[in-house]
Formats: sequence, structure tokens, C-alpha cells
Amino acid sequence: RLLAALLGLAARPAAATPFGGVDWVPSGLGDAAWLDAGMESGTLVAEHDGLLVPPLRAWGGAHGRRLALTGGLAVARITTTTVTGSGENRQVTVNHVGALRPSLDGRRYLRDREPGRPAPYALAGIYGVIPSARYRSDAYDEAEQADWDDVARADRARIAAVGGRLGLGAELPLPSGLLVGASYAVVVHRGQVVDDEAWRASVLVLGEAALTLGFDFR
Repeated sequence: RLLAALLGLAARPAAATPFGGVDWVPSGLGDAAWLDAGMESGTLVAEHDGLLVPPLRAWGGAHGRRLALTGGLAVARITTTTVTGSGENRQVTVNHVGALRPSLDGRRYLRDREPGRPAPYALAGIYGVIPSARYRSDAYDEAEQADWDDVARADRARIAAVGGRLGLGAELPLPSGLLVGASYAVVVHRGQVVDDEAWRASVLVLGEAALTLGFDFR
């Protein structure tokens, strides 16, 4: 029913108010422990490497009196081009890793959303991490290029992920259009690691608190 209501909100833009803002999820001891344990993907652009999902996260969407639909898009991309030699001996090497992270969240307010009155809500969301990795060079022969293609496939597998979250929050819309709020959600993240010997899937469950600052645009 919630999904049908959110789709109805998206289909009736005249009944919805556009809004947007940022969530601040502060770093803590958990992030430091993650890095100290060497849990990064090695690519710098996976979900928990720090570049793709920074502490300050932008979002935008639309809301009615009882429903809101928001989305976000994060991107991280590193491309290194190396040129050696000149003339007929010129060789170009291009190494690239990247990730695109679309997300979608729905909120169900427990009372009508009105200026000057706190509005508690339940939230549910999903996201996915779309990977890219490529290693090419004029200096590689066919066998070397095949080996680097295998490395790229393994890196794409490490970057790719899906996840979702469920939680509660509250907003205080102000007459000026400014809104402040806070939320807490349980996040479930699924990733995997692929190497020459094994394929390993992992599921991470953690709590995530956020402070919100946003604006109504009508």
C-alpha cells in the first residue's frame, strides 16, 4: 500500500511540493575501525571506501501532507592516463575505476506535515552501486590484456553492491520553507569479493543516524 501511495504521489505532481536537502551522517569509531582492519575494497570507490558515500549526502524529491518520495545520486570515478615514449614508441595506458550509486527513499508521515509542527515519519529505502573498471595499455600483448581484464572483472565485483534501509525520523518544517530533522535507520548492505580461488558474499547490518537540513521549494 505504501508503494502504491508513493507512486500515486509521483504521478500527481500538482499535489506534491518539491523539496531537497542534505543528510549529515557523522564519521565515528566504526569508520576508523573499518579502515584499521583493512576492510576497504582496494579500489577507493566502493560503498565503504569513503569517496562514493561522504558524510554529507544530498537528496531531493517531493512530499504531500502524509507521504514523501526522495532520491539521490552519488558518483566516484578515478581515471589515470600514462603516456610514455614518443613517435612510433608512444604508448598509452589508461586505468579507470568508478561507481554510480542511485538511491530511492519513501517516507510515511504519522501526522499531517504542517509548518511549525514536528512531523514524525517511518522511512524505507533502497540503493544500488553500479561498478565500472577498465585497464588498457598499448604495451600489453593479448595474454597480458586478458590478465588485466580479469583484474577489472574482479574489481567490478568488489565495487558492485545493493542495500536497503528501514527506520524512523522526524522533521520540523518552518514557515520560511526551511526544515530540520533527524532520523535513525537500520541499513542492510550486500557486497561480494571475487578472486582466482573463491567467490565470497557478505552482508553488513548497521545502524545509521543522520541530521537533516532541507528546503521546501513552493
